[in-house]
Amino acid sequence: MAEWRRELALEVPDEIEGGGPPPSLPEWASIYTEAWDALRADRSLGQGVIGRIYYASMAGYARDIGLAGEAFHRFIRFVTALDDEYVAAAYERMKKAQENGQK
Repeated sequence: MAEWRRELALEVPDEIEGGGPPPSLPEWASIYTEAWDALRADRSLGQGVIGRIYYASMAGYARDIGLAGEAFHRFIRFVTALDDEYVAAAYERMKKAQENGQK
């Protein structure tokens, strides 16, 4: 299991059914989850804004592992989708923290 999934389970156990570990993903998804895990810090952050992973970072990673054509485009779509979910969850956590008077 990717480290980011373990961390997410610890950070937001109430958002994972039963508070247990996240469900297993199919083997084919590992290329995308491992890429997201490697690239997740390659974004702009600041003043309550969480940017998306830079396209150039995703493209460079994809090219480094030999992806081209449709596989390249699929890679960008999947990693972007994972990142969109991460950003949405992060904003939801920030919103809840603000509602509770936390920073």
